Amino acid sequence: MRIRLLLVVVVSALLAGAVLGWREWRRVRRQRLFDDAWAAIEKRDWQRLETGVESLRRLGGCEPQWRVLHSAHSMSKGDYSTARKDLSMVKPEGPLSPYVLLLNGQLLLGEGRESDAERVFSVAARDWPDLAGPHRALAAIYRSRGAMVAASDQLQQVIRLVPNDYLAFRQLALLCHRDLADNRGAIENYRLSLERNPPDAERPEIVKEFAEALIMRGDYREALEALESVEIDAVTLTLKADCCRGLDRRRDGWDLVLQARKLDPQERRAMILEGRMHMEDGAPEKAIEPLEQALAIDPHDFSCRYRLVRALQQSGQTKRAEEELAKKQESEKLRFELTRLYTRAVENPDNAILRYQIADLCDRLGQRDLAVWWRNAAETARRANALSSGQMPGDTRITR
Repeated sequence: MRIRLLLVVVVSALLAGAVLGWREWRRVRRQRLFDDAWAAIEKRDWQRLETGVESLRRLGGCEPQWRVLHSAHSMSKGDYSTARKDLSMVKPEGPLSPYVLLLNGQLLLGEGRESDAERVFSVAARDWPDLAGPHRALAAIYRSRGAMVAASDQLQQVIRLVPNDYLAFRQLALLCHRDLADNRGAIENYRLSLERNPPDAERPEIVKEFAEALIMRGDYREALEALESVEIDAVTLTLKADCCRGLDRRRDGWDLVLQARKLDPQERRAMILEGRMHMEDGAPEKAIEPLEQALAIDPHDFSCRYRLVRALQQSGQTKRAEEELAKKQESEKLRFELTRLYTRAVENPDNAILRYQIADLCDRLGQRDLAVWWRNAAETARRANALSSGQMPGDTRITR
């Protein structure tokens, strides 16, 4: 009897241990799958996220975690209705609460409610200071308003929290390169982004952006070396041609720029580079056609227009040169005004009127995409100002 009792006790203990071990294994597995899928969200790796969602579904017994990730997956496909339904079934408490809050903020962004989203992300940044997601989202919101310095500050917070995040370094490099006129900062951050092994799908574009910044600084050799890792297209060929030109390898430069023109006749940078090289070779009459083609795409590129003026002057077409010079001066005046307004907009991130003025000026310059971007930034700033002053977002008392 004692032996039988002892066997029952031993078997019960073994079963209890097995159950506890199985539960612990499931808990660890569930957390690992969730963390890996959330990391995929941070890196915009939607295929990896989809795999994580499916793995959690198969594991079973983890519906809240599955719904959080499934809502993110739905948002990545633009299905905000399903995302909202999933999140409504998860209680915003416990370990999942910061993730639910962040995704609710993303839902608000998807609905165009940027001011509400900003408040959500600000709360998340305050309550969970070790989470990078709120700072990344705030950076995107501030950039959408043209508040570039504030956006840069938020990206610096992301980098502080996630030092190996290639995406934050790339976003900061783009800000430096295209918005803050900080070429040195752009080069440094592109280099740091590439050192952090970006996904194969994104690496080529980062390399090209890096090469552009290097060429602007005159680092042709390093730019050329970087471009060796990128598959050939018209942009890559043009950048390589510019490097060869800077390194006095003119024959190589000509071969490359002509390849670029053949591969994509609409590649504007190749048109301009061809015109420049004809001018440098003392053949201004040959520079006229590619420069005119480039101006047909962007009529207000005053530096390109000035190259055309010089080509016409050196070709003896004095009257046409005078006409083109007048157009160049008008474009230069508009660009100067755009730079002035842009500087003021950066210094005044909540000024909607400035952003409307920039949008109107971009329309005059034929920069339709930028006009849409700045008009959206103006609307965002207008709604934020309306809410902070107690007006309804649609109140028309805030005027241009």
